[in-house]
Amino acid sequence: MASNVTDVSICSNALGLLGEDPITALSDDSERARLANRWYEITRDALIQDHPWNFALERVELAKLVTTPSFEYGVAFQLPSDHLRIVKVESGEAYKVEGDILLSDEGSEKILYIKRLTDPTRFSPLFVMALQAQLAMIFAQALVGKQSLQGQMAQLSQYWLGRARTSDALEGSKDYVEAKDLSEVR
Repeated sequence: MASNVTDVSICSNALGLLGEDPITALSDDSERARLANRWYEITRDALIQDHPWNFALERVELAKLVTTPSFEYGVAFQLPSDHLRIVKVESGEAYKVEGDILLSDEGSEKILYIKRLTDPTRFSPLFVMALQAQLAMIFAQALVGKQSLQGQMAQLSQYWLGRARTSDALEGSKDYVEAKDLSEVR
C-alpha cells in the first residue's frame, strides 16, 4: 500500500501537476484548499466505486432487519454504512438495493462489496497516481482556466487508471467457468 500518503499530499501533488503551490491542510484559507476540500472526497469515492479494487473489497454477512418489504421481496437486510457498491451476493438469487437496504427472498445474505476507504495509506500506489491525475483534471479549469491543460490531465488520468486497473486485476487467481462437454461451450 501507499505509505506516507495523506489526503493533503494527494491534493498537493494534483496541484503540483498544474504548476500550483501545495496546500498544508484542506482547511487552509486559499482558493486551492477550498477547491481540494470540495472535490477530494467525492472524486476519491467515485474512483473507488468505479472498479472492484482489491484494497477496497470487503466480505460481510448482512444483518437481517425486523421490518419486511411491503411487496415483491420477503426479507430486508441492512447494508454496511461504508458500502459504495455490491460486487457479489453469495446466494446468487435475485436481489434489489434500495438506499441502504438490500431486499431479497433469502433467509441470510453474504456480500462482497466495495468499501468507502478514507485512509489513503490503504490505497495502492497506482491508484494514488490515478486519483492525483483525476483531481488535477478537475482543478485545471477552476484554477488555471486552460482547457488544453484539462485535456492533458484527462489523458494522464486515463493512463494511470489503466495502469492501476491492470495491476489490480493481476492479483489473485482467475475465476474460470468449466464446461462439462463441448455443447455447453456454445
